[in-house]
Amino acid sequence: MIGISSNPDSTLMQAADYLLTLPKLSEACTIGMAPTTSTTLTLALGDALAVAVMELRGFNSEDVLKFLPGGKLGAQLARVSDLMHDGDALPLVGADMPMSDVLITMASKGFGIAVTTR
Repeated sequence: MIGISSNPDSTLMQAADYLLTLPKLSEACTIGMAPTTSTTLTLALGDALAVAVMELRGFNSEDVLKFLPGGKLGAQLARVSDLMHDGDALPLVGADMPMSDVLITMASKGFGIAVTTR
């Protein structure tokens, strides 16, 4: 377990296998109490650890797609083939199909549209 704290004698640090001791600095707020400096230090250290582990493990953009397919990162790396539908997944309807059947096709395929074929 890795302990991160500015207090090397804390319960967390005593239980940790590895100690990452942050410097004791004043908080940036005007009364020196709101966690501002300490949270920024912790965030920077956490980011540095994450990047180091990514490099050690050879984590790349393909891994991002595998483990984080949704959200902004996944959207930036998505390919058209990952998003497109084809074959039986498409809500294809004939031009002469009754509207009630068109609505059923749209709903069963999960689209808000139907594609008319001739």
